[in-house]
Amino acid sequence: MYKFLVNISKNELNITKKQYREETESSNFDFEKHCGDEREQLGKDDYYCNEDLVKQLVFDAKLTTPYFATWYATSEERKLANEYKVNVRFIATSSGLTRWHYINDDSKNEKVTEQGEKSRTFDGQVFGDLYPKAIEETWYKAAVLQHLINAESLVVATNLPVLDKTIINKPKVANNDGDITITASYAIFYKDGNSETPASVVGVQFVYSGFYKKFLEITNTTTEFSCTDQKYDCYVIDSSGYVVLAHDKDDVGRFFGVIHPHVLQSFMDKNIYEHVDVFNYQALCPLSALPDIPSNAWIFSTPFNSITNLIRWLTAELFLILFDVVNWQRNVYVAGQDEGTTIPPVEDEIEGSKNKDDDSLFSCDHRISLYILNQSYFLDSIGPSPAVVEDEEGECHPPYWAALVTKTNLLLVVVERGPWHFKDTCEKPPDTEPVATSNSTTNWAPCHKLELGQLPRRRLEDCFTYHDKEKNITACGIGSKVRVDPPAFVLSAIMAFFTTAMLLR
Repeated sequence: MYKFLVNISKNELNITKKQYREETESSNFDFEKHCGDEREQLGKDDYYCNEDLVKQLVFDAKLTTPYFATWYATSEERKLANEYKVNVRFIATSSGLTRWHYINDDSKNEKVTEQGEKSRTFDGQVFGDLYPKAIEETWYKAAVLQHLINAESLVVATNLPVLDKTIINKPKVANNDGDITITASYAIFYKDGNSETPASVVGVQFVYSGFYKKFLEITNTTTEFSCTDQKYDCYVIDSSGYVVLAHDKDDVGRFFGVIHPHVLQSFMDKNIYEHVDVFNYQALCPLSALPDIPSNAWIFSTPFNSITNLIRWLTAELFLILFDVVNWQRNVYVAGQDEGTTIPPVEDEIEGSKNKDDDSLFSCDHRISLYILNQSYFLDSIGPSPAVVEDEEGECHPPYWAALVTKTNLLLVVVERGPWHFKDTCEKPPDTEPVATSNSTTNWAPCHKLELGQLPRRRLEDCFTYHDKEKNITACGIGSKVRVDPPAFVLSAIMAFFTTAMLLR
């Protein structure tokens, strides 16, 4: 990338070069050159560019260079960075460019020469290695969506655990040092009149320990309430219902509905949280997800049943052999001959060559419940800091208080500790863990294709009884030939005669 930008700055690359030549209305179509002129075909080391995208990339690179060459921060900005333990600041533009700068560890910052050669003393992965997709990263898309809800707010989130049970090596929420990385991102939009489009997303990453320490300092400023009180459980959850901050560090990254399902259900009843079911039609499930198939064996079996089944089987095999007498010679395997039909392999040998890991999983469909915070519930309310207050215990929820954290996607929730005893009839919200659908575990056909066979079909408008390539067929079977099989015909006549004679007695 650096060499690419250097070559462009030196005008050594022609960004107007296109993959195919432009077609004109007057040009005649040539079948042999319909993919372009042979003289303009690209070689192994050639290239072609999207001129507009390259210009936008170069513009973003030049515009962001002064801000990431060094950090010109005020004393107040450095104080906040130290209090929250900010370690990296970054920007990702809509053209796909990502820049980052480590504040307190210069060994992780890359040095680039005028020739485009980059180097750094740190051997491990840095921000660019962990997040190389720019506009496809979760924090980028979440910041853009949050801007549509509140243009002045930012998105704060942590790494979420992988809930799919089929994945063995799941990434951990915590870092190698035991702390947790928190990402805060904010979207910047181009605006032209009433129209706007995302230009970039800026943000910082800081550690959980500094964030939690600052949270306790803010919540302990009054004597009436404190999150250090053993009477309350304080949580900060994001707009998807996952815990970002909690007294128990192990709860960070978990779904709040698993910790306090009755509180989340109360949120849903008040339209504070909404949920929707999405489906993954390319999922994998363990064989344990298959239901137990009931046995089809007879309840009472006697020796007469076995003898009857044997006679039926012998009779069926006899008829199959007699009616297939014409093809006897074609299905005989001759020992000691190298030429002729190859004996098919034994099924046990085929199954033995399969990978045992493939048999432990099967394709299925997953249903996943997703949640979204209805931020307009708080933003459209009258008052400086609207909150949801339930001072008394309800039939299906404990006492709790909730308020939107200003200019963020976070919700502060305080739950009074119990013990609380609720009825079994109290409704609970569905978990976010993927669940196999019943159709995909009881029917091998994909559930979203089961109804396709019931759709009305349009009749063919023409008569299709002939294909142009039928004349090229040289090998034909005998299934289309109408002929009489003498042995089968004689045997059928004899059986019909004796059967009729027995019935007339």
